[in-house]
Amino acid sequence: MRKKILITSFIITSILFLFISFRFYNNLSNFNEHRSYIKMPINDQKIQEWMTLNYLNKNFWIDLWTILWRKINLLDSKNTLKDYCEKNKLNCDELIILLQKNKDGNK
Repeated sequence: MRKKILITSFIITSILFLFISFRFYNNLSNFNEHRSYIKMPINDQKIQEWMTLNYLNKNFWIDLWTILWRKINLLDSKNTLKDYCEKNKLNCDELIILLQKNKDGNK
């Protein structure tokens, strides 16, 4: 019985470790992909499709509620702008222009 518990806990711990490792690697690869962009001064950065809604809100001080006219739930905030546009059938280029104007107005 004790051996079963140990094996089960080892399997659960291993799965959890793999999950966390995968998430860490995924985030690290995304960060490395955009490292040079992130190092730029905030005033020189342009809003792009790969940015998450959470990133826009935190780094550019954009109030997404006033622009998108709806609350952003936790799952949406972790999506990229491109994913959000596809999910809600929005024109991403127009939304980026609108967000960029709002960002430039917050300087």
